[in-house]
Amino acid sequence: MGNILETNGSCPYCGKRISGYDPRVRKYGSPLIRCGSCSQVYLDRRFTEIEAEGARAEDLTTSTGIKAMILGLAAIAVCGSFTLYTVKVRDYYSLKMVVCIILGAVVFIAGLVDMIQVKSGARSKKLDKYRQESRMRLQDPDYAQALVELGYDVPLEYRKRENQ
Repeated sequence: MGNILETNGSCPYCGKRISGYDPRVRKYGSPLIRCGSCSQVYLDRRFTEIEAEGARAEDLTTSTGIKAMILGLAAIAVCGSFTLYTVKVRDYYSLKMVVCIILGAVVFIAGLVDMIQVKSGARSKKLDKYRQESRMRLQDPDYAQALVELGYDVPLEYRKRENQ
């Protein structure tokens, strides 16, 4: 595949911005992306080739869900207390505090859903789907070799043999 450049929010070849690019977002899939404008292939490290890199630890544990639940409860407690105080003492309430309580509840529920997905095995099934897709991509020896050249630890079964 030749020299593959890495993205930083835009195609490193033609400069076209990647719609919705957020370097903090992590996804499973091929890290080799073809630009829709110039058709060049570039590296996007936001994507994890699960069969070569493994699953991310946070996707296999309940700790992320627990942290979200604690954060949500803290927001509900703080905002709820302040709202009760303003209603009792000052005889009014702040709409901002009510919104804060609602957002705290949403974060709590999201954490609960995350934890349920991990505990029920739904997350594992989703990761298995990503693993199967990864195996299919790695069947292409040129693709697997490109990842090896980029420093990915591709399992031996997918690497090109020297005597082929």
